[in-house]
Amino acid sequence: MKTKHILLVEDDMGMREVLRDILEDEGFEITTAENGKVALTQIENYHFDLVLTDLKMPQMDGIEFMEYIEKNHPETKVVVITAYGGKDNYTQAKYLGAFEVLSKSIRVEELKKVINDVLHRKDET
Repeated sequence: MKTKHILLVEDDMGMREVLRDILEDEGFEITTAENGKVALTQIENYHFDLVLTDLKMPQMDGIEFMEYIEKNHPETKVVVITAYGGKDNYTQAKYLGAFEVLSKSIRVEELKKVINDVLHRKDET
């Protein structure tokens, strides 16, 4: 089975490194971006099976980035991970096609399960 490639978009360097390490340990190929603007370049140059993105970031936030993905790469699955889990953010992210909207306080095992579940759903479509 081909290794799944995930684009991790997170402005907090510490959180980005922790998430990258967790996901690499799970066997995924990880590309990182510190904001949506950098992620635009990545998504245009590589195929990603999944995007894991924060919502609140400088230059281009996660909602703007998700709008771009929905318009230009609708086959790419998105999972949002955010510290700002308000109802408006949740509703907007789901409207833009996010499979899941998760809190940054999520347990590691739960995060791995959600990502594997979303990637498995993609394989079935």
